Amino acid sequence: MVKVSPLKDTKVFAPIKVGENELAHKIVFPPTTRFRATSEGIPSDLQLQYYEERSRYPGSLLVTEGTFPTEKTGGYFGVPGIYNDEQVQAWKQINDKVHANKSFTSIQFWALGRVSDPKFCEATKLPLIAPSEVYLTDEEKAFPFEEVKIHTPSTEELEQLIRDDYTKAAKNAVAAGFDYIELHSAHASKLAIRFSPWATFQGMKGAKEEIHPYATFSYVVGELQKRANNGKELAYISLVEPRVSGIMDVKKEDQAGDNEFIKKIWKGVLLRAGNYSYDAPEFNQLLSDVDDERTLVGFSRYYISNPDLVFKLHEGHDLTPYDRETFYLNSNWGYNTYTVYGKELQIAEEEARKHLPEALKSLKV
Repeated sequence: MVKVSPLKDTKVFAPIKVGENELAHKIVFPPTTRFRATSEGIPSDLQLQYYEERSRYPGSLLVTEGTFPTEKTGGYFGVPGIYNDEQVQAWKQINDKVHANKSFTSIQFWALGRVSDPKFCEATKLPLIAPSEVYLTDEEKAFPFEEVKIHTPSTEELEQLIRDDYTKAAKNAVAAGFDYIELHSAHASKLAIRFSPWATFQGMKGAKEEIHPYATFSYVVGELQKRANNGKELAYISLVEPRVSGIMDVKKEDQAGDNEFIKKIWKGVLLRAGNYSYDAPEFNQLLSDVDDERTLVGFSRYYISNPDLVFKLHEGHDLTPYDRETFYLNSNWGYNTYTVYGKELQIAEEEARKHLPEALKSLKV
């Protein structure tokens, strides 16, 4: 168990305006990929319960797991999409439940790129699209099926993807009832491989070693702030803190740098996530970050194992540990089998493991 000091009398539970909506507190459920959609990418009955339970504290914000805006950018079985009518209607059922709880949702558009599962590409006959012809691992490069090769899109193809596919996905997200849209561009496999000062792909000439990545990212954030100054402000910018790398924690002695330079440039709302539980029960880092009254803080792993996380942080109740081995299963075990404060688990493991995702289109909700 993780011990918690009550946070109800801190700025964590002061309201904050995010875009058009006012949140009741600054705790957010960031994107957590769980593979509980159907193999066709349709949100499921399992996901309906999952998001509904985590939205019961009114005024909460939930960001969906990474969602494919078009089948072209897919690459995993069990990950939802937002590119056809069945998916839109299924997401709408989930959003209706969240809104009934007086909470809000943001959908994260996720283009997998080079991290796609080659077996998915083989089964669906879809190309593996990535910004450059560089495989993430030697294992993927050596995948035995000849037809699964990285396709590096031209500038014209990228413009078409943004103009047509992403625009359609955004319209679908509105139709499905989402309050916000988040564009995933983190990690080295996508934006960073083109964005790095040292990149040499697609004709880029690279740069001298003295160019610091801070300068590059500062420019982009500065451009976003310029647009905000002209009336086109984003609802928030989402950042991953250096306390984590990918899906794993980073030891304190191995942590390098921080995201404070972003805060100096961007004057709007920030969503910062990455092991905010390391200094529990006091949560000094969390309290320090929200002191500016414009920072949201994300909990992923402990929101998985504590559907009532916000309530527990408010009142100071212990947090239930998570089980990483169940994060990426395709059954209900380790998904909707965590209970809330004061209640005992009612689902047997065998029963939960047999409960596989069922498309919401076939359910009466």
